[in-house]
Amino acid sequence: ELGGGPVRVTALKMPLGPTAIVMMDTRPALLPSDLRATKIEYPQLAFELNRAYACAHGYDLLYLHQRSPTCRHQLLGERLPSYCKLAAVAEAFARGYAAAVFLDSDAFLQNVSLGVPALLARYREPRAMAAADVSFASDRPFSLGPNAGIQFWSNTPRAARLLRLWWQLPGGRFHTQHDFEQHALQWSLQHLDAFRDGIETLTLQPMATGLDARGWPAYPMAVAHIDHARHFFRSLLMARALLARSGGAPAEPPPAAAANGTR
Repeated sequence: ELGGGPVRVTALKMPLGPTAIVMMDTRPALLPSDLRATKIEYPQLAFELNRAYACAHGYDLLYLHQRSPTCRHQLLGERLPSYCKLAAVAEAFARGYAAAVFLDSDAFLQNVSLGVPALLARYREPRAMAAADVSFASDRPFSLGPNAGIQFWSNTPRAARLLRLWWQLPGGRFHTQHDFEQHALQWSLQHLDAFRDGIETLTLQPMATGLDARGWPAYPMAVAHIDHARHFFRSLLMARALLARSGGAPAEPPPAAAANGTR
């Protein structure tokens, strides 16, 4: 509990391990049994992709199904679901996980060969401290700061204090407007002397770095974050990634055909 009122959630229960991959959404995690009769939501695809990653490394996957469209701070009022991720990390801490990796519902770990320690080592700045309490992906190309949609936490006393402060900080209009909790992170938390050396921004850029030969957004790094500006591609790219892991991905269209819009 972060204070100011707990968020009620339900979770898929799995055996407790040292690391939890954490997701949270108002939509259910599991794909429907009859895929032909039901629309598939992209968080369900992200869940399946992140579950495969967690299983490959012996991590737990903690998916918190938020039962309300908002979460409420007892003093500061309602906040939209993006803010509620702080409660999801707090839940992982409360369950005793030594490390928690939070991913937005439009993000997935796509390089299955890299466990969390190797991923952090690959994308850590050469001069960065290896003992940061929390590491964030980069928000490039939208800003030079951290991306709150991809979080790598160590369950330390200082991390718990940081998380509690983040929840308690008044966010003003950003309680219900973009860029939500990320605004407090970029403009307040990372500049505080008490936490400055415990917060790091990785060189990991999960947002699209450009366009591929088809004209589709390209995500070449270990984590893909298909943000709201690329909403059309969320289900498309996640479904292709899921099929690729099962060996059933359709053939890529020729670049010329993709560029000309032909079929």
